[in-house]
Amino acid sequence: MNHAEQDWFAEADRAFDGVRVFGNGAVQSRAVLAANARECYSFTPPADQLSPDVVRPVDGCIRIGGTVSGCAVQIAYNFGAREILLCGVDMSGDEYGDGTYNVQPTHGRVWPASSSLNLLIHWLVQEKGLSIRTLSETQLDVPFFEPTV
Repeated sequence: MNHAEQDWFAEADRAFDGVRVFGNGAVQSRAVLAANARECYSFTPPADQLSPDVVRPVDGCIRIGGTVSGCAVQIAYNFGAREILLCGVDMSGDEYGDGTYNVQPTHGRVWPASSSLNLLIHWLVQEKGLSIRTLSETQLDVPFFEPTV
């Protein structure tokens, strides 16, 4: 799904003041994205997406199929992060933390993409030695962050 084509996107895009990273499809469908952003990067995802059944390594690429949070985890990994803390990646329902909604027929109690993102996270932890934990409730199989005192 190309979120850049949804009705809520234009306002959110105008309000955002950070670095943007989009799949090429989003940038090509809305040339304004690249024109209005101070920093805007794009990527072409490989044809084979993240999968709930098969580990697809993400070294040097960003695979789609794990929501925008999955893309963020892959970007962090590819830029050398060794510890990733998730916050607000609940993978459930249609409501955002600010009380707004993005109703999607594929959402529900547990988003289907959570299986693919879980597999990616387990691969990054077990095979690549990353530490990935959560600061908030999630449907993902990720431990809560416990600060060391």
